[in-house]
Amino acid sequence: ARKESPVPLLSANLLDKQTRAPLFDAYRLVKRGAWTIALVGVLDPRGLSESLGEGLVVEKMEVALARLLPEVRAKADLVVLLAFTDEATLASLAREFYELDVVLGGKVSQPSQKLERENRAVILHVTNESRALGILRARLAGRAKLTDVAHEIRLMREDIPQHEDIAALANEYRDEVRATRLTADDPRHLEANSIPGVRAAAAFAGTESCIGCHQTATDIWKKTGHAEAFTTLVQRKADADPNCIGCHTVGFGYASGYRREFAGQKLADVGCESCHGPGSLHVEQHRAGVPVTFKFRPLGAGDCRKCHHGEFSRPFDWEVFWPHIKHGKEPAKTR
Repeated sequence: ARKESPVPLLSANLLDKQTRAPLFDAYRLVKRGAWTIALVGVLDPRGLSESLGEGLVVEKMEVALARLLPEVRAKADLVVLLAFTDEATLASLAREFYELDVVLGGKVSQPSQKLERENRAVILHVTNESRALGILRARLAGRAKLTDVAHEIRLMREDIPQHEDIAALANEYRDEVRATRLTADDPRHLEANSIPGVRAAAAFAGTESCIGCHQTATDIWKKTGHAEAFTTLVQRKADADPNCIGCHTVGFGYASGYRREFAGQKLADVGCESCHGPGSLHVEQHRAGVPVTFKFRPLGAGDCRKCHHGEFSRPFDWEVFWPHIKHGKEPAKTR
């Protein structure tokens, strides 16, 4: 990978398991005019146990940086840390290591909304979905002295084509996951028995079960992107990808919810129960003509953010998004 990469690969803490030597350069020095800038790379070891290649080990970032930064600081006028980790850890690293001047990161929930500052460092981050570009502008006025600091986040548009190699890898993955049997395909392994002896009170009934009594809400829903959410996956060959299905169907991951074997024929799209939860008891009581005792809990912005977060949604603002789908209690019918 090191020889094939079109750009330098940096990592101070991705090591050979036997020799404990870094696989890539731990840092790189770059000259800009009279100044020397150090670029240091680290990778968060958390969550890598299953995906890490054989013969590799990831050292704790703090251990690697404590060993490396005194050497780097002595050689550079500015130290930039490239860290693949979450927001809290980016800030924690900046607090712990005074040698850092700039911290740039990924593996976060959404791009920076504003520049953060911790200790001596300026922090900027974008997510790792390749949907946003972060730009940091600053003037180096002296050793470890940045002035005129400003940043910009540019969200990638749909009409910007993917790199052919990356698109090919994505297609290969989607073909493989489509042909692979997953735990989520077997309802016996889903949430119904996650707590011994406790079962869900209601099951998913499907959007069609709601239409008869909630026509006003249905008319609004049909005009929104929610009503065509599954189609967008089909167009991208992502309709079998478990990382995508949950936010484009009703109840995926639950025993009575969408399963990949349905192939979009039922419980597809973002329907009523995607937000309000399983409604089979509500439907049954209505149809039986008995008092409806099953009520849905109130919803708020937090429910939307389960799917509308990070790069999967332009920065979520309830006041902006809600008017597009606004609906409420169905008006009483006149007889």
